[in-house]
Amino acid sequence: MKKIVTLLLITISSIGCFAQDAIPVSDVAKKFRFGLKAAPSICWLKSDDARFERGKTVLKFNYGLITEFRLNDIASFSTGLEVMYAGGGLNYTDSVYRSTNKKNYLTDPLTAFLIEKREYKLQYVNVPLSLKMKTKEIGLLAYYGQFGFDLGVRAKARATDTGYLNFTNNKSIVTSIAKVEAKDEVGLFRLALNIGLGVEYGLVGSTVLVAGVNYSNGFTNALKNTSTDLRSAANYQVTQKATCNFIALTVGVIF
Repeated sequence: MKKIVTLLLITISSIGCFAQDAIPVSDVAKKFRFGLKAAPSICWLKSDDARFERGKTVLKFNYGLITEFRLNDIASFSTGLEVMYAGGGLNYTDSVYRSTNKKNYLTDPLTAFLIEKREYKLQYVNVPLSLKMKTKEIGLLAYYGQFGFDLGVRAKARATDTGYLNFTNNKSIVTSIAKVEAKDEVGLFRLALNIGLGVEYGLVGSTVLVAGVNYSNGFTNALKNTSTDLRSAANYQVTQKATCNFIALTVGVIF
């Protein structure tokens, strides 16, 4: 979090070096604005189930379109369309197995893979919906806060499994299997709370630079309630639950 705040402050300072002759935003206020944004993020999966522990935190990247509909002098309805890359790791505290041929599972130990941890790599098409409250311009700067929701639809899902293959013969060799197709393991929809703080800096006309920090806290289960691919030691399907969360540094241009 300290690194994100530091990066935000550097971004704001850099903006000041390139916009000495900019026109205040209030001079050209519009009822409708649109723009583009990019948002590097820190993502993780969190589970309240004791059988799962939070694993690897990963760096991802979001990008997309911003649209804003002005409601009054300080409030706007903000939405858009973006491609969101997310994910993170989960560590399994109980024995969890996956068959390399998806048929035999524990009936054939030569194809059973004992998973100790799994890293999900997810892609969503996301529609943010939020209320944006902005201060009046102080010089060329305006500060804003926003509160709303993310509505995402899963586009892609893959996983990297780390554990032991042929575990009954040799459990001393750690193996990683990458690019495991995981669409059947991941929920189709993602609903999350999204809150953010940031600044706008006026450039020329109605064009502004935007820099902010957003926190997205998942509400819905990122995984399928019952796994189609994983089995317990008793050869039962694994029940699973985890939320997908991230902190993003949002940088963009609004016209």
